[in-house]
Amino acid sequence: MRSENTAEFTLEPDGAGTRVTWTMIGPKSLLMKVMGVFVNMDKMIGQAFDEGLGKLKELVEKEPK
Repeated sequence: MRSENTAEFTLEPDGAGTRVTWTMIGPKSLLMKVMGVFVNMDKMIGQAFDEGLGKLKELVEKEPK
């Protein structure tokens, strides 16, 4: 499904690491609002977020310190 949302990354210290929160913000069409009533959108796209955060972790951990 095509959308024009803004992705926002929030980084917070978490012990020896960093907690990254990935949020997508944008307008919802009528179809998206209706789907939100019947479908758990976090569950539906959560896997894509998890994969993206996993790739980000790999890239960051490869960088020389």
